[in-house]
Amino acid sequence: MQAALIVLPVTAYTLLTLVFAQKAGSKSISAGLIKAHLVVFLFIAISTEALSAIQAITFPAILTAWLAFLLACSVFAGLRRYKIRQGLAVSVWRPTAPLEWVLVGALVFILVATLVTGFLYPPNTWDSMAYHMPRVVHWISNGSVAFYPTADVRQNYLAPLAEFAIMHFQILTGCDLYANMVQWTSFLVLICLGISVAAEFGLSRWQQLVSAVIVATIPMAILQASSTQNDLVVASFVMSFGLFMVRLRKTPDRESLILAAIALGLALLTKGTAYMYGAAVGISLSIPIVMASRCVRAELIRTMTGLTLIIIIALLLNTGHLWRNYHLYGHPLSTETDALHNEDMSASALLSNIVRNGALHIGTPSSRVRGYLDQAVQAILGSRLNDPKTTWAGASFKIPYTRHEDTAGNLIHVLVIMFSVVSLPIMWARRHCLHTRGYAIGIILAGILFCWLLKWQPWSSRLHTPLFAMAAPLMAVTITSGVSKVRKHVGHLIILLMILYSIRFVVANNSRDLESLRWVQKDRKELYFENRKTLFHGFDEAVRIVQGSTSKIVGLYSGGDGYEYPFWALANVAGKDTDPVVFRHVGVENLSATLGKESIIPAYVIATKKIQRWKHAAKYVSIYDSDYVSVYKSVD
Repeated sequence: MQAALIVLPVTAYTLLTLVFAQKAGSKSISAGLIKAHLVVFLFIAISTEALSAIQAITFPAILTAWLAFLLACSVFAGLRRYKIRQGLAVSVWRPTAPLEWVLVGALVFILVATLVTGFLYPPNTWDSMAYHMPRVVHWISNGSVAFYPTADVRQNYLAPLAEFAIMHFQILTGCDLYANMVQWTSFLVLICLGISVAAEFGLSRWQQLVSAVIVATIPMAILQASSTQNDLVVASFVMSFGLFMVRLRKTPDRESLILAAIALGLALLTKGTAYMYGAAVGISLSIPIVMASRCVRAELIRTMTGLTLIIIIALLLNTGHLWRNYHLYGHPLSTETDALHNEDMSASALLSNIVRNGALHIGTPSSRVRGYLDQAVQAILGSRLNDPKTTWAGASFKIPYTRHEDTAGNLIHVLVIMFSVVSLPIMWARRHCLHTRGYAIGIILAGILFCWLLKWQPWSSRLHTPLFAMAAPLMAVTITSGVSKVRKHVGHLIILLMILYSIRFVVANNSRDLESLRWVQKDRKELYFENRKTLFHGFDEAVRIVQGSTSKIVGLYSGGDGYEYPFWALANVAGKDTDPVVFRHVGVENLSATLGKESIIPAYVIATKKIQRWKHAAKYVSIYDSDYVSVYKSVD
C-alpha cells in the first residue's frame, strides 16, 4: 500500500501543469509541464537540503514535506482562481493530417513502451549499481545526504539532484519500483521542450511536432528513459535554461529571468557537464540581450543585474553540495575530477576530440562498414587516435554500434545535424530563421567546450544527450524547410527513417529488453544483474548468509567501481517482515575514510576483492568464497 504514495508527486505534477498551462493559454500542456518540472525539482532540492541539515531524511519527514508541498500547490491554484473544469479544458493539440497521426502515434508508442520498460525492470545499469543507487540507500540509512566513507568516491562528489528525486520516491513508496521514472519524466519534458522551443522560434505547428519527434527518437534518450542515469534529467534543465533565455531575449520579464535561473541551478546540481553547456548557451544568448540594451545606460544596468542574478541564484541552489565538496576536498567540484581534464589544450588536440566524439555516433549495424570508418578516422588522426593526454586512461578508440545506454550512438540524428550546420548559415544569409542564430551558436560552442576540456571517453555519447535534444528544433527547421514537393518528401522520409530506426532501441534495449520477455522469465532480483549476469548467484548466496545472522550492520569491502546496490536490493526485499540490513564500507583508502572511524568492527564482511590489505583482515575468517564475492566472519 505504501507504494501508492507515488500519487503525491504525480498529483503535484498534474496540478501545477494544469495551472501553468492555463496561464500559458494556447501554449497548452507542454508549456505547463516544463514549468511544473522545474518547480517540483526545486522543491526536491530545497527540501532535501533542509531535512538533511536536521538529520531528518526519514519517511515521516518526507511524507510531511510532500503533503505540505501539495497543499501549497493547491493554495497557489486557488490564488490564481483556478478551476478544475477550466484546467481540463486547456487546449490540447490534435492531429489533422494522416502524417501527423503517424508522428503522434510514434510519440505515444515510444513514451508508453519506455514507461512500461521502466516499471518491468529494476535499475540495472553499471553506474546505477555502482553509485547512482548506492548513494540513495546510504542517504536513507544515514538520515542525511552528508558525505560518508565509501570506496566509490563518485557516491559523494558527483552532483546529486537526480538521486535526490529517486530518494524521495524510494522513501515514499518503500521500494525502487519508481526509480526509473525520474529519467522517464525528464524524457517526457524534453519532448515538450522540443515543442516549446520550436514555438518560441515561430515555427509552424507541423514543425513543432517534427521537433518533438526528433527528440523522442534520439536512440540514447530512448535507452536512458527507462534507467537511473541522469543525462535526460540534466538535458531537461539545460534545454529549459535555453528556452527561458530565448524568451528573455525576446521579451525581458521577471518570470523568464527567475525560471532561467532555476533551470540553470538545477542543471548544475544534476551533472557536471551542465557547467560547460550552461556557460555556452548562457553566453551565446546573453550577448544579444546586452547588445540590445547597450544604448540606454539604465537599461544596460538592469540587464546586467538580471543576468548576474541568474548566476547568483543558480549557485545558491548548489551551495549545500559545493560546500560538502569543499569541506572534504578543498575544492567545490572535488579534485577527483582531475582525471577527466585534457592535458593537451592545443588546436590539434581539440580537432582530434571533435572527430572522435562525433565518430561515436556514426556506427552502423554492419561490422564491415564500421571497420572502414575506423580506418578512415585512424588515417585522419594518426598518432592522435589514442593520445593519453586527451584520452581516458586505458581506453582505445573504436566506433561502436550498440543498444546500450552507455555507448549507443545517434546515427541519423548526427547526419541531420551535420547537414544543418551547412544549411542553417545559408538560410540566415537569405534572412530565414535568423532568430535561431544565437541558440545554434550556443549549441556549437557547448560541443566545442566539451571536446576542449574533457578527455575522450568510449561512453561520451551519453554525455552528448543535451546537445542532441537542444538541436531538435534546428533539425526540424532543416528537415521541413523545403518548398518543392521533392524536398518535402525527402523531409518526410527522414522523419519516418528516424521513427523506424528508433524502434529497435525501444524494444531491444541491451539492458532492459522488452521483446525477449526476460522480464517474465526471471525473478525481479535477477534483473538487477542484466549487465553482469555472472554475478547473481554469488551475490545472492552472500546475502543469504548475512541475512541469516542476528547482525544487521554488514561491512562491505570493495573497489572503486563496485557493483554495490544489488547487495542492498537483495538484502531488503520489499514486504519482508525483517529488520533492514545496512551496509557500511570498510577498509576505505580514499579521502572519505576521514569521515568515519572503524570503531565498531562488523560481525560479517562481504568483499568483492581480497581483504589482505585491510588492517583488520586478521580478525576475520572466510566462510563463503566464489569467483566474484566472498563472505568473512569475525573471529572475535
